Amino acid sequence: MNYLLEKKNILFLIIAAVYLIAYILFLGSYPLLDVDETRYVDMASNMLKTGDFMTLYLNGEYFFEKPPLFFWIECLSFKFFGVSELSARLPIVLLSLLPLGFLFGLCNKVKGVKFAFITSLILLTTLEYGFLTKIAILDSVMASFSVSSVLSYFFTFFVDDKNKKWFWILTYAFMGLAVMVKGLQE
Repeated sequence: MNYLLEKKNILFLIIAAVYLIAYILFLGSYPLLDVDETRYVDMASNMLKTGDFMTLYLNGEYFFEKPPLFFWIECLSFKFFGVSELSARLPIVLLSLLPLGFLFGLCNKVKGVKFAFITSLILLTTLEYGFLTKIAILDSVMASFSVSSVLSYFFTFFVDDKNKKWFWILTYAFMGLAVMVKGLQE
């Protein structure tokens, strides 16, 4: 049993290391790509400059289309690392570790550590996951929280009864965070 715990930890550390090297290595080496990425990064940097963390502005006009959670996360990164492409994308990459960890844990619980390792590698090598988790847009963060919510829900089928409530709480908390990032869509 102790061997399995060590093997699981080592395999997850390998996955996390591969992920961090592959995803963070050149993160700040290319300019902001998308129209939305430039817009949202500019809005977050303006929020930090003005110190007004409750109102979003786009080109000097009020912007009430999106909730502020994404911009708060960006402001935290800017506060610690300065305003740059790297610091704009770093929180998105780190938050995308969340569903990867849940996927690894769930697959390990259901089928074993080998299956969890292979499944996580498959996710890491998918083109869309690799691309979307490296740009600072709302969709990436919302997807991380939504997928973590769904995986937390599936965990409730495989954990002891005493731990089910914690995964139910995580399910609702992550879904609430997803709504606070992107809002309710029409």
